[in-house]
Amino acid sequence: LEKLKKGPVKLHHENPGRKRIPFYEQIQGGQPFPPVSYPMTIDKTAQFVKSGRIEFYKDEDTFIKVGECLPVHKPPFEETEYVLNPAARDLYKYTYITRNSIHRVHSTHSNNQMMRELQDDSAKVYLNPDDASEKGVKAGDLVEVFNDRGRLIAEAVLDPGVRTMTVIFEEGWWSRYTHGTSYNTLLYPWINPVHEVYFVSQMWAPNTSWNECLVDFKKAEM
Repeated sequence: LEKLKKGPVKLHHENPGRKRIPFYEQIQGGQPFPPVSYPMTIDKTAQFVKSGRIEFYKDEDTFIKVGECLPVHKPPFEETEYVLNPAARDLYKYTYITRNSIHRVHSTHSNNQMMRELQDDSAKVYLNPDDASEKGVKAGDLVEVFNDRGRLIAEAVLDPGVRTMTVIFEEGWWSRYTHGTSYNTLLYPWINPVHEVYFVSQMWAPNTSWNECLVDFKKAEM
């Protein structure tokens, strides 16, 4: 703290003064993959790259089962929303994306009055003008975004830069600013099974597919 009071302090890391070039030892020194992932020792992660080389093909049971031995594109929602609820094809046709905001770090600073003033003190839903027109929604209207899991209420912003059939909300708003609703209630914790293969406690863990979500929207009735 005393050093910080005098000015910027260089961040301490595991290898002070050493160049950090990804895979340098593996490529230049012939060391096996993977490199060390701190704070774990190499034996904890070496099991995931059995050949000791960069692996573009994974000859492992889980990868074979889901058809992902090689990097592959899969159409959205086919293995998620449409499996959970086949009726979603007709009920919920809008892709729901929760992007990051320049005014917060996730939910941190949601209650920061100065940062809220920069956003007109209002949570926003970003819509394509053509989509909004079909629903009778105008700029500044309160909009309800919904599916069979939850609902979100926020102010409409009509942005021609938003792709049609897409609803965008900036994640991090507390429910007190969205009329008691929550943007996360719309989501489902989809986890790709191959992500569960490489699990190291406190370091690597599966993540959910936050944007694999379908919704509908309408003008809110308050």
